[in-house]
Amino acid sequence: FGHGMAATPVQVANAYVAIANGGELRTPVLVRGIRSAETGEEVTFHTQKIRRVLSEQSAATLRLMLTEATGPG
Repeated sequence: FGHGMAATPVQVANAYVAIANGGELRTPVLVRGIRSAETGEEVTFHTQKIRRVLSEQSAATLRLMLTEATGPG
């Protein structure tokens, strides 16, 4: 009792993305871009680096561990 997950699905996904990006935490972007119906002009969104949350070595180790946990036995 009393233990629960206090993170949104976007926060959890962003944590996995940080592992995949070699330990760099970036701003999450849910939409790649938008296009104006009238002009056809497209605005794209790009991620921005927030900070390093893991060393590259730790991120590589976690990727290996996650791969082993989900790979065929």
